[in-house]
Amino acid sequence: MSNYNACVFCLKSVKLNPGLTLHVFPKDPVIRLKWLEACKYNESDICPNRKLCSCHFDHHCFTGQHKKCIKRGAIPTLHMKK
Repeated sequence: MSNYNACVFCLKSVKLNPGLTLHVFPKDPVIRLKWLEACKYNESDICPNRKLCSCHFDHHCFTGQHKKCIKRGAIPTLHMKK
């Protein structure tokens, strides 16, 4: 069974990593493509409801201090090597 409470890229889970937040791939096709490129994935590699965790986003990408919401247009750039 797949775990939808873990990052699709690094497999970190919120259960084992307090303070970690998960973010759904954007619906905007341009931004979504940039996320996919950052992960080196194709659209077909990502199932609905898959998420990236907050450790892949610079602190400037978040709207608040607690990393719960990312800004529109934010692109994952951290720890993206496979």
